[in-house]
Amino acid sequence: MRDFKKEGHGVYVKATGERYEGEFKNDQCTGIGQIFYPDGRYYIGMLNNYLKDGKGRLYFSSSYIPNTSVDNSKSAASLNSSVSAP
Repeated sequence: MRDFKKEGHGVYVKATGERYEGEFKNDQCTGIGQIFYPDGRYYIGMLNNYLKDGKGRLYFSSSYIPNTSVDNSKSAASLNSSVSAP
């Protein structure tokens, strides 16, 4: 932690139960990381300020959506609501 800001690899847990494990830059969840959701889904890939941004994969309990590509203008909530399990 530099100047009380998160830097490097770490873990962040939200009150909703979502857990982020990955890179922090300037106190933001930015870089390569994983987001684990309380319902069992998880995302592995690029993030920019906790938003899915670039290449990554969204996994469900029984399958995954390969090579998911997200542009930074969409929030994590909009991607999650627009993708359904196969």
